[in-house]
Amino acid sequence: MALALGYSHPDKLLEELTARQWMDWKLYSEVEPWGYSEQDAQATFTRLTQAQAGGLMDGNENPVEWKDLSLDHMRRKRLGAVKKKERRQSKEEITKAIKRLFGIAGD
Repeated sequence: MALALGYSHPDKLLEELTARQWMDWKLYSEVEPWGYSEQDAQATFTRLTQAQAGGLMDGNENPVEWKDLSLDHMRRKRLGAVKKKERRQSKEEITKAIKRLFGIAGD
């Protein structure tokens, strides 16, 4: 909140705020959130709307989703906070992999 209000440090802000003013700001932030997460959510919504309107697909030919465009999700994924969804191989994929492994021709 200090950064959003232009203070260099939270202590500087707290020197000037009364308890009543602090509560007013907390209530206001519940009605009108601000900060990185809120800006990311607004920008992601805009990017998602544009992507869906344009028919944009991800690398697997699926329509893009919120997680594909959220900077916060990408940041958490990069830091290892988001687990990858495990996809199970089909019987056909396993058979093809074994055949390739042993050099067996065919589909």
